Amino acid sequence: MTDKLISHPWGAQLTLLINSIRFPISTISMVEIDIIPRFEEIRKRLLSVIGKRPLLVIDFDASSWSANDLLNKARDRIQEVCCNEQELEGVVLCLVDHAEEENMSSISFWQQTNLLRESWASSGCHLIFFLLPASYRSLLREADHLADWIPLKLHIKGDLDESSCMMGQDRSIAAQEFSLGGLYQMPGQAKKQLQVLEMQLSKSIQKEAIDEHSRTVRYYLPMFFAAVQANEFKRAENLRRKIEESDLAERNLVEWWHHNFKLDSFYRHFDEANKWLDKLEEIYKTRGDEQDIATIYHNRGIIAQEQRDFKTAESWYKKSLAIKEKQGNEHGAAITYHQLGRIAEEQRDFKTAESWYKKSLAITEKQGDEYGAAGTYHQLGIIAEEQRDFKTAESWYKKSLAIFDKQGDEHRIAATYHNLGMIAQEQRDFKTAGKRLINAAKGFLKTSDQYHFNIAAKNYAIAIKNANEAGKEILRNAWRDAGLDKLVSIEEIEY
Repeated sequence: MTDKLISHPWGAQLTLLINSIRFPISTISMVEIDIIPRFEEIRKRLLSVIGKRPLLVIDFDASSWSANDLLNKARDRIQEVCCNEQELEGVVLCLVDHAEEENMSSISFWQQTNLLRESWASSGCHLIFFLLPASYRSLLREADHLADWIPLKLHIKGDLDESSCMMGQDRSIAAQEFSLGGLYQMPGQAKKQLQVLEMQLSKSIQKEAIDEHSRTVRYYLPMFFAAVQANEFKRAENLRRKIEESDLAERNLVEWWHHNFKLDSFYRHFDEANKWLDKLEEIYKTRGDEQDIATIYHNRGIIAQEQRDFKTAESWYKKSLAIKEKQGNEHGAAITYHQLGRIAEEQRDFKTAESWYKKSLAITEKQGDEYGAAGTYHQLGIIAEEQRDFKTAESWYKKSLAIFDKQGDEHRIAATYHNLGMIAQEQRDFKTAGKRLINAAKGFLKTSDQYHFNIAAKNYAIAIKNANEAGKEILRNAWRDAGLDKLVSIEEIEY
């Protein structure tokens, strides 16, 4: 069966929740739901993913329970199904609060829960609080320290029809350019998942609790997926070296190939990237999955585009688009419209590029896909910049930057700061240009992108060269104050 695409914003939230339970880890999540029956719909989706691992449910009412009673009840339920720590990490415990309104009792409950946060955090399993709106707000406010420890905070409301859980393709243009299917997360959330997995891996190594094969499947593989999704490509490359494809179960292969494709595409290893696509296309054609085949064609277009073979790229995109439009896949079509805009932009046909981008934007904005829209805002900024309409360009860039910042996409934040820096430089505002280029350089370093760091450093040197004498000294000191001279001295970049 071909996996479905997201049709409304809640689908992305449900996908994040499903992704969080796919692998056994100890963490805490919280989900706001609009009505209690919504939990039962979600529970069915979780059961379809969790396999034989225990999924436990405790119904409680924050307005009539004590925080200690809930904690003790949770411990008792966990002990009923777990014999050892390895089993414990596989447990998903859903805590469903039925309190519909906030009162003094519920406020006291969450204040006491806040004091018990270390006990909850050391539960050893995956805890998920399902809360109606009043309780969700109470937890954030009254149990603020516990809330700070919760990496995943979601909102799932409205009917969960078959199209609401995105399994087959990504929800954003930025990620879709390289992803084919898998349960993708926003970069910020992937980063948090990576941190949780790192803590669990460290604990596992200290206790020598599992063998190397099990460690690969339970930790290295999901860490590799999370690192790719977080755009931490250097980390992903190191993790990939620890994984042998022959050790993976058949059910993990497609996602493994997806992420390898994205990683090799990033490093411009296009021959390797095409080999991953070959494997995926063979499986999808065997299954007759037209939607996934369309995405294969789209990604072949991206590889051709990166090699500046625009004619071939356009051919692949239109082949992909024909399937998407035939099947009424608006979201997938928006992604390909965006890439056709990129081709026109690369060939400096800005009028055609803008037309494609706005066609894409009409869909992403309608569907509430702000991350996908952000990618298009960014490209519209580039078009305006190329035409020296700096005011419009800056407006588009700042609009995209706000979303990238919200989603924790550090690499795209860095890229946008770089472009904003170049706009300031063009207008001979070298002090502002310097601040923005430093932000870009730091972001590229953080995401292990040495290539773009070098470009940012080179443009920073140009700003120094063009500034007046006082400005030169300000820029040199700013580079040093940012700690970047420890990596590349100011003398080196000026030279």
